[in-house]
Amino acid sequence: MRYLALIFAMAAAGCGPASPPPPSAPAPVAPAAQQTPVAPAPAHAAETASIAILVVDLDGQPLANMLPIATTQPNAFDSPVAKGALTDAEGKSSLSLASGQYVYVRAWDPTRRMFANNYFDVMAGDAKASTDPLTVVMAHGAELRVALVGPNQKPAANTEVELMMSHPQKGPWWPDQTKTDAEGAAIFPCVPPGKYVIKLKAASGGQLELAGVALPPAGKTDLGSVTLQ
Repeated sequence: MRYLALIFAMAAAGCGPASPPPPSAPAPVAPAAQQTPVAPAPAHAAETASIAILVVDLDGQPLANMLPIATTQPNAFDSPVAKGALTDAEGKSSLSLASGQYVYVRAWDPTRRMFANNYFDVMAGDAKASTDPLTVVMAHGAELRVALVGPNQKPAANTEVELMMSHPQKGPWWPDQTKTDAEGAAIFPCVPPGKYVIKLKAASGGQLELAGVALPPAGKTDLGSVTLQ
């Protein structure tokens, strides 16, 4: 998979408040005078940066109804800390990010049929609103099939199977689960495309790890019969 990085750096000047002046001596008050209470200053609202988002498919065509999100980890399942509005017919939306928070920006398909093919490292800082959009590319999910044989050399039939897809550099990327049929066959109908380390674990016992499994967009990958250890 492709990963693009774009950092919104804080401006060199004006990144934070100036040092406060030293306190001065209080003015003398006559004994009989009454002091008017002074309301405390309102808390300073956290600054934000509005980031323009454009979501397209692998052919560059705009995608509607995609959800811009920001997460603190670069994977496909971390809970978002910020969400934008669904993209319009032109694939456009925006995302409001809190000042000083380092996040990873991508898009999410609520129907889970497409997955982000790239993400952006973003440090909103004190940056002003961006008019140049971050272009997030989405790819159709892939189908993964496998026939599981248990450690007892019999089909791992009618058992729950956990899947963890790990990115070679970023680590755990996407979890999923399904149930095998009477012959031990398992189908994961829509998972993120790309090349991953695949780990399978059956509730009936046994697990297996396979490296370099390629999952083409909108394609089907059949791992054939594999034996759990």
